[in-house]
Amino acid sequence: MPHVVIECSENLLGVLRQQDVCKKAYNVLMQSGLFKAPDIKTRLHPAALSYVGEKGSAGSFVHAMIYLLEGRSAEARKGLAAAMHAALLQTVPEADSVTVDITELKKEFYQKK
Repeated sequence: MPHVVIECSENLLGVLRQQDVCKKAYNVLMQSGLFKAPDIKTRLHPAALSYVGEKGSAGSFVHAMIYLLEGRSAEARKGLAAAMHAALLQTVPEADSVTVDITELKKEFYQKK
């Protein structure tokens, strides 16, 4: 834990390097000081089909979903979301929409090997 799942519209694949986006997300989590390196998992999934606002299928987006175990303060989560948003804006400035969401998972239900 944590997991960062990044979705992007497929039309961004020509301008972004998937590995760079994953590495940037990893770095944001490391720089937060909230996590240990071996615990961080990042991945990117291009969306084969998407429709973004008035631009429709020509629109582009990047959305990061950060999954954390419960227990971190609202300030820590807000800072992490802001840092991830800024990093994605810098890494993929061509995206029409860049969003970030943090979901807290209950420790009692999370299973890990």
